[in-house]
Amino acid sequence: MLGRSGILRVLPYERLLELASHMRPVDLESEAYLFLQEEPGDSLYLVERGRLRVFRTTPDGREVSLAHLSAGDIIGEMALLDGLERSASVQALEPSRLWRLDRQAFTRVLQEDPRLAVELLELLARRLREADRRLEEAAGGPVVVRLARLLQRMSGGSPASAAVVSLRVTQQELANLAGTTRESVNRGLQRLQRQGIVVRRGRGRLWVDRGRLAAALPADPWVG
Repeated sequence: MLGRSGILRVLPYERLLELASHMRPVDLESEAYLFLQEEPGDSLYLVERGRLRVFRTTPDGREVSLAHLSAGDIIGEMALLDGLERSASVQALEPSRLWRLDRQAFTRVLQEDPRLAVELLELLARRLREADRRLEEAAGGPVVVRLARLLQRMSGGSPASAAVVSLRVTQQELANLAGTTRESVNRGLQRLQRQGIVVRRGRGRLWVDRGRLAAALPADPWVG
């Protein structure tokens, strides 16, 4: 699993063994929190199984979803570099298992293997480019397409792993992420529901057919 992860796959087998010896399992029940926004950040987490949501709490108490994560995704790598407080909260959407790597062990390997430092810089650069792309998407393009891309990123994983996935997100959160109005999101969801992509809607939840969604849009290179 470490060998498949984004910033660790460049390490030789011996380094992966060293890191694995420092990692500890973390099991979460559904709705449990991995960590909360503004908590001290001192570790990275690798998702082995399950699904989690990343969200921020606004000053007025609203929760704004940022991403959904699944097996193979990495959480908290920035904390390994700066040790600052968490910029968002992470909550399990279903029973999940993660593996924790503390900053001290990671820093030691980073100092000993410069390839990992280069890979980490490339990862951060890709995230900056992705942030720019999302801003461009929010500034233009059909709302229904932007909405479908958001749902694709949030659903995570491969379409074959679960035909229909439940997403905990409100229409207002989708509107904020897509740079549009709640009314436009509602119309877009109605259209996606007619196409069978959105299977069902409930209060603060959507059920999305990942197979139909993947067929309607190209695979998104960024998850989380």
